[in-house]
Amino acid sequence: MLALLTNLAHDPSVRGSPLLRTFFVILGLALAIVPLWKITHRPAKVVAPKRAPQTVASEKEQPCPFTLTLSHQASSIQIKNASGTVLWQQTDSTNTTEFSATLTELPETIFLAVTWAPQNAPAGRYFAKLRLDPQSRASLTHTFDSSTNIDDIWELP
Repeated sequence: MLALLTNLAHDPSVRGSPLLRTFFVILGLALAIVPLWKITHRPAKVVAPKRAPQTVASEKEQPCPFTLTLSHQASSIQIKNASGTVLWQQTDSTNTTEFSATLTELPETIFLAVTWAPQNAPAGRYFAKLRLDPQSRASLTHTFDSSTNIDDIWELP
């Protein structure tokens, strides 16, 4: 079609003004471009990214039972939130390596600090396994591992 229109614009056997023929060629090209432009430039569909469901504020404020299992006896244990508030601590050296208690709230980030008892801490690897049992959610478990005292962070999903 373009070749035909171009030939018409420059063909001396066609009657009429060259300016008028050029105008009709431009008009024909414009009319051919409009449907092509509409076909190729459709508005893009907005796709919202799927995000993990956020924890509800009331869920964060509910008490959360937990179990902390240690590989060796500890002299002190602290569980803090991101602002540094101590949620739970054990400062007395006991003979037990498993603790069960309740956090007053379920924070987004947990900071765990464990100082091992010097008389019962042989050289090697140490671990602390923290299991949270929040209400209305599945249990969450994380294992902290270190060759010395544990001072680690856990960002909850």
